[in-house]
Amino acid sequence: MKYTTAILALMIILAVSACKKTRTCPAFDDTTLNTWFPYQTGVTYKFISSDGRQEMFTIEQEYYTQEHEIEKDRFLGKKYSCEINGERKTLTDSVLEEQIPLRLFHVVEHDIDNNNNHYFAGINMTFRTMVRPIILGTGGDKLTLAGSYNSGYSSEHFDVWNVNNRNYRNITDITIADKEADKIGMDKIYIAQGAGIIGYRTYPEGREYWQE
Repeated sequence: MKYTTAILALMIILAVSACKKTRTCPAFDDTTLNTWFPYQTGVTYKFISSDGRQEMFTIEQEYYTQEHEIEKDRFLGKKYSCEINGERKTLTDSVLEEQIPLRLFHVVEHDIDNNNNHYFAGINMTFRTMVRPIILGTGGDKLTLAGSYNSGYSSEHFDVWNVNNRNYRNITDITIADKEADKIGMDKIYIAQGAGIIGYRTYPEGREYWQE
């Protein structure tokens, strides 16, 4: 009887193992991140206001997932998803004198059952005094605010801007509503394709900072 039970258990294990399928997850492709936020590690990016105040950030860390394999199915047919993402960020996590924080976490695909389920597909961005990220969609030549995760934010698109004698293309003008702006002390962020964050405005002072 024990022998029969052992054989049966072995057959079940072998059958389950034979049914396991794997999926190859591709490495993170940083093309989209470079298109909108072409920041390089170790480089300092400066912003100056009309009254001569200066703020800056330096990208000090980057991480990109590599090609890897996962099991295709869980027990009872529930599917696994790949973890495909890339990150660029400062080590500063709060405004300190002239240093300001930035974190860009680009999620291409993620498994909703893991510990990263508070992130969403798109570029999750926290900047300066922001507490929670805004989610940026990247379809075509426009950045968009993805879904209902961005309550308190709205955006407008412009094809061309000239600021500080510089021409920018495909600009996203992000407006932060008063209630949220009051929390973070900022009510505008300007992002341009090929240039990243080109400016922002503090709240309630209305002081605008522009990329040098």
